[in-house]
Amino acid sequence: MKYIHFSGLLLICLFLTGFSSCKKKDKEEPEIPGQVLYNQSYGTDPRNVMDVHLPEDRSYDSTKVMVYIHGGGWSSGDKHELTGLLTTFKKHLPGYAFIGINYRLCSADPYTNGFPAQEEDVALAVSYIKSKCAEWNISPNHITMVGASAGGHLALLHSYKNNSDHTIKAVAAYYPPTHLAQGYDALPDSKALIELVTGGTPADVPDIYFESSPIYYTSTAIPSILFHGNTDNVVPVQQTMWLVDSLNTKGKMVDSWIIPAEGHGLSGAKMVETIERIGVFFSNHNP
Repeated sequence: MKYIHFSGLLLICLFLTGFSSCKKKDKEEPEIPGQVLYNQSYGTDPRNVMDVHLPEDRSYDSTKVMVYIHGGGWSSGDKHELTGLLTTFKKHLPGYAFIGINYRLCSADPYTNGFPAQEEDVALAVSYIKSKCAEWNISPNHITMVGASAGGHLALLHSYKNNSDHTIKAVAAYYPPTHLAQGYDALPDSKALIELVTGGTPADVPDIYFESSPIYYTSTAIPSILFHGNTDNVVPVQQTMWLVDSLNTKGKMVDSWIIPAEGHGLSGAKMVETIERIGVFFSNHNP
């Protein structure tokens, strides 16, 4: 009887040990592993590509999405701008999928891809993302957008002007051009670039300046958080201040941080703090 009792105990211990190992293994290995999809094509132009960073254990119902649009004066830059920020974004937006997009760049020789090419590409990218949500196991109902400089301009323009279906729930923009005609007049050094991307001066092509300026679409704005250095000599801080005033006048949700002694571009602790603020803002407006 003692032998039988010992054998029974041994079997129970082995069973419990095996069960414990299985539970530990299940806990360590997600049901759906994380995945990175590079250079996913969303259009016919070679620049119409995106990198998709999918979190583990994602779901169509609840996995939120952040679309990042790079800067570069609409004429340079790349989706890899997101790469250096991913670790911090993942910390403050846990469980999100992150998507960095390229778009057509304006070129002078030969002249190609002036406005509204970039605006069209952002809209095309968003449509493509929505079409892939079921396949990628991410939610089409929890999409946000972030952009810096020219990318901030494009993020705001899409979110205010081309978002009638309310796909984008909240937007964050760093030092964005918001009023192109005023920007043209304010900084002589930027005139050539603005003329390049618009195809002329404000007097030559007033419709393009109007249609490409987020400040004219604040009546349909979504919750926005804006960051701008008060010594920016590329995009004057007034560009953000004017937009904030317009949003407040129309009763729209807006948060802003005018950062003392910072120019065009952020890094280090200040950049981390902006991402912390984005995390809080998005948690409130993309629940």
